[in-house]
Amino acid sequence: MLAWGVNAALAQGALTNGWAHTGTISPIGDADAWTFSATTGDRLVIRVGEISQTNAFTPRIRLQNPGLVEVAADSGALAAEIAVTATNTGTYTVIVDDAVGTSATGTYRLTLARFPGASLVAPGDNGGPTTNGVMHLGTILTGDLDLWTFTANNGDNLVVRMGQITETNTFYTWVRLYGPDGALLESSVSATVAEVTMRATNSGTFIVLVGDGNGGLYGSGDYRLTLARTGDPVVVSPGDNGGPMTNGVMHLGTILTGDLDLWTFTANNGDNLVVRMGQITETNTFYTWVRLYGPDGALLESSVSATVAEVTMRATNSGTFMVAAGDGNGGLFGSGDYRLTLARTGGSLEVASGDEGGPLIAGIDPEGVISFGDLDVYAFTICKGEHINLRLDELIDQGTFFPWLRLYGPDGALLQSLSGSATAQINLIATNSGTFIAVVSDGNGALSGIGTYRLTSNGLLAGLRLCPPIISGANVNLGGVGGVSNATYILYTHTDVVAPAASWAPIRTNQFDPFGTFHYTNVFNPSGAARHFYLLEQL
Repeated sequence: MLAWGVNAALAQGALTNGWAHTGTISPIGDADAWTFSATTGDRLVIRVGEISQTNAFTPRIRLQNPGLVEVAADSGALAAEIAVTATNTGTYTVIVDDAVGTSATGTYRLTLARFPGASLVAPGDNGGPTTNGVMHLGTILTGDLDLWTFTANNGDNLVVRMGQITETNTFYTWVRLYGPDGALLESSVSATVAEVTMRATNSGTFIVLVGDGNGGLYGSGDYRLTLARTGDPVVVSPGDNGGPMTNGVMHLGTILTGDLDLWTFTANNGDNLVVRMGQITETNTFYTWVRLYGPDGALLESSVSATVAEVTMRATNSGTFMVAAGDGNGGLFGSGDYRLTLARTGGSLEVASGDEGGPLIAGIDPEGVISFGDLDVYAFTICKGEHINLRLDELIDQGTFFPWLRLYGPDGALLQSLSGSATAQINLIATNSGTFIAVVSDGNGALSGIGTYRLTSNGLLAGLRLCPPIISGANVNLGGVGGVSNATYILYTHTDVVAPAASWAPIRTNQFDPFGTFHYTNVFNPSGAARHFYLLEQL
C-alpha cells in the first residue's frame, strides 16, 4: 500500500458518524483531509458524491489507517464508496480530491457510517431511531447515506423494507442491515423496493444503512422505510394501517411502495388461526403477501398470491402474534388496497358493520357475500352427543366462487373442511361440548372467487344453555355450554318448575372452564320427585 501524507491535503476536521458533510475541491489539484477514530473490528462505509462541478469533476476518496497507509480507494463519475473493516485502532484519514486532478473543481457531500457506535443526523437530513410499524420518510442525495437504528433481542424476527417514492438519475433503493457487533447481516438492492429479513442472533442496537445502489451510486430520490420487528409493540403512523386485529372483523388497508402494515392479535396454545388477505385495487401488479409470526418471534407461515393469500395454523404457544402485510410480487413494487380478516377459535367474535357472521340464531339461515380476502365467521354452542348439520350453498357466482366450509371444535381442532363448486355440507355428532366455529369463504384453487351464499343448519344457535342431564347409575351428570370463559355460574334446582326464582336452591357455584362449559355430578334418586335446573351466569 502507498502512504499519502496528511500535510498534502487541507485539513477539514473530524467526520461525525451519520452526518452529511460538505466540502469544496478548489483550486485545481486541491485535496481535503477528514479524520475520524475507529476501533479494530469496526465496519466502515464512506461515501462521497458530487454536488456541483466544472470540467468533469470526478470525486475520489482514499482511506488511510492510523499509520497513514492507504487501505482503500474509489472514484466515480458522480459518486464513490469505500466499505471496509478496521484492522487497527486509532485515527483514520479520508482524502477527497478529483480523480484526474489536472482541470476540474467541484463541491461534494461526504458521509461516514461506522458500526457499532452512536450516530447523529444533520439538520434537514434523515435517520435516527426507527419505530416498529411506523412508515419513515427520507431523501437520498448524491453522496448521501442515511443511518437508522433500532434495538432488538435475540430471537426477534426482523423485516426492513425500503421503497422508492421519487427518483432522479436512476435511484436504486439499497438497504444494509448491521448487527450490534457491527457485522453486515443482510443487504438488498432493487430498482424500486428492497427488503432485508432475518432472525436476530444477538441483542442490542441494530443499524439500517440506506442509500442509492445503482451501478454508479449517483441516484437520488425520496423513499419510505418500514421496520417490522417481533417482540415489540406496534405503532401505526397517522393515516397508515395496522394495529390490533379483531376476531371475525374485516380490516381494510392500503399498501404503498415500500410499505409494510403490521397487525397484531393475541391467541392461546391450541387455538386455530386463519388470516386471509385479499386485493381490492392494484397498481404495478400488487401481489398480496401475508406473513404470520409467533410470540417467540418465529415465522410460522407465509403466503403470496396474485389476488388472495391465506395462512392457517394451530398455535403451539400463547401470546401476541404479528401479521405483516405487504406486496409480494417479484420486485416488491406493487401497491393497492386490501382486506384482511382473522378467524380465530377460542376468542370472542365480532362482525364489522355491513359484513356477515356472528352467533347463529335458531330458525334463521344467514345469507352473505364473500369478497376478496373475506372470511365470514359464525359461532354456535352445542352439547356432546348432539347432531351438527351445516350446509353452505352458493346463491350467485360472481367469479368462480367455490363455497368452502370449515368447522372448528371448542378446543380449536379443525373437525371438517369441505368445499365444492356449488355446495359444501358437514354432518357429524359433537364429541365434546362448547362453542363451535364455522368459517365461510371461497375455496377455489387461488382463493379468488366471489359470490353470495346461504348457510343453513339443523336449528343451531349460540348462547348459554343447559345440556340434557345424563343419568348414570346413582348419579346424574349435568352440564352447560355458552358461558364466558372463567366467569362464575350458579346452578339452581327445584321440584316445581314454576316456583318463584327466590325459592330455587343453589347447588353449585363455580367458574366456567376455558371453553365456556361446566360439568357437575349430583346424586340421582329415582324414587324422588322430578327435579328441574336452571343456570345463571354472573358477569
